[in-house]
Amino acid sequence: ILELAMLAHTLQVDDTRIDVLDSAKAKNIKRGHLWALVGDLRFVAFFYTENWTAELAAQFLGQRIGWMQVDGYAGFGVLAEGRPILLVGCWMHARRYFVKALDAKDHKAAGAALDAIRRIIHVNLYLGLIVVAIGASGRYW
Repeated sequence: ILELAMLAHTLQVDDTRIDVLDSAKAKNIKRGHLWALVGDLRFVAFFYTENWTAELAAQFLGQRIGWMQVDGYAGFGVLAEGRPILLVGCWMHARRYFVKALDAKDHKAAGAALDAIRRIIHVNLYLGLIVVAIGASGRYW
């Protein structure tokens, strides 16, 4: 599955912080990271790393060629430097800053951007290119 994900046209990559049991630590817990790799919305692989460094991520992403949809983590830029990787952003990550502006009543800064992002997401949903998770607020665009 990992090989299919790595060969996919688009590879979505994200990590999340997780608590890991470790009896050597004071509270028996240490911080770890679980990485999810999704190739063409079909092939899913996971990796665990003990920290959030580009060096550890390179161990499983090092052979990637092509598009990688990622968040703003600077380590992805290090991975892509001088390599045939095109980093593409995530609208949901970019959108959060405009939502913050809207929540702060800055309609001028947020309104047009959120409307454009909403339209892009609708087109992609219609084309079946993305799957959107609705948050606790009920908003997803």
